[in-house]
Amino acid sequence: MVEGGHASRSASHVGRPDQVTASSRAVVTPRVRLTLRLCLVVLSLLPSMLMAKAYLTTFSHSDTGPGPFADALTYLAAGERLNVGHDLYTFGPGDRPLFVYPPSSTAALLSPPPIAAPWRLLALSPAGITLWIASGWLCLLGTMAYLVFRLGWPAAIVCALFFRPVGEQLAVVNMTAFFPALLVASWRFRAHPQIGLAIGSMAILKLAPATMFGWLAGSRPRALVWAAGAMTTFLVLGAIAAGPGAYVEYLGVATSPVSSPFSLAIQTGLPWLSMAILVGGLIASFLIRHEGLAFAVAIVASVAGNPALYGASLVPLLALLAPFLDGRSGTGDRTIRQFGTRRALPSSDTSQNVTAHASKQEVV
Repeated sequence: MVEGGHASRSASHVGRPDQVTASSRAVVTPRVRLTLRLCLVVLSLLPSMLMAKAYLTTFSHSDTGPGPFADALTYLAAGERLNVGHDLYTFGPGDRPLFVYPPSSTAALLSPPPIAAPWRLLALSPAGITLWIASGWLCLLGTMAYLVFRLGWPAAIVCALFFRPVGEQLAVVNMTAFFPALLVASWRFRAHPQIGLAIGSMAILKLAPATMFGWLAGSRPRALVWAAGAMTTFLVLGAIAAGPGAYVEYLGVATSPVSSPFSLAIQTGLPWLSMAILVGGLIASFLIRHEGLAFAVAIVASVAGNPALYGASLVPLLALLAPFLDGRSGTGDRTIRQFGTRRALPSSDTSQNVTAHASKQEVV
């Protein structure tokens, strides 16, 4: 009777959902899970790389459009002009010919003078532009791989949907290619005021990311000191590399009524709209009490308000995934749980409190 009853009880447990689930989980070993996650990373990056190949093929056969790595060549040409004593924003005799975008612009460069600081050095070596292109590809694709590896299939879908902007960015390698990495790092290490170095560098080199100052002022005010230090350093280096007069010339470039045909100001016929979006995003990201939402608003505003908006300019939006990293385990096995956190009290902007919070998450 005992044996029969035991057999009956054992048989009654066969096929129970909890046992089947436990058995299934046992099959998915950490090595298998890692392999599957890496496969997901590759699949999420493949569409962008194929799109980049298509763009580069098209550019290489174009007689009137941009050539391969057009934006990187624009920066290289700026460094070359300065190295031979020519002007930063005006073409001179013997200067490298460039595809000018937007077409209505006559300036040889649309970026602020500080961009001359690294490119005067990079232009001295034939390997300089190769280093820039390789770094841009590594930063952009590496950031996407990191997000997919940590967040799983939701991030993989987002990265796959961004195949066209990412592909175009890989084919031109604008400075914006580095922004997703800098933004994600700024969020992940936001407990440290040194993230201001990244935000300040982006703002002084591209202007539109200055909307991120609203997020810093509202959540991480100590980082503003580091941001100011980065901007001051770049301003001085720009004056040394291009001359103080370059800033006067840039005022004319920056205030000229030249915008990308894809900018919201041109699309809507409202010339003030781009600036209004940038200012509005700056203020809103300061006032919003939820830190993750404030971070997102600042990023969206910096992209939507960019007067030089085009496809490749959309890649900073990938950093909108960064706040979701707060709700993940170390291996990214769970689904997305939360989007950032509410703004902390001023006294909690310390590494000790953040470390304690991280430890609590690990225990959970």
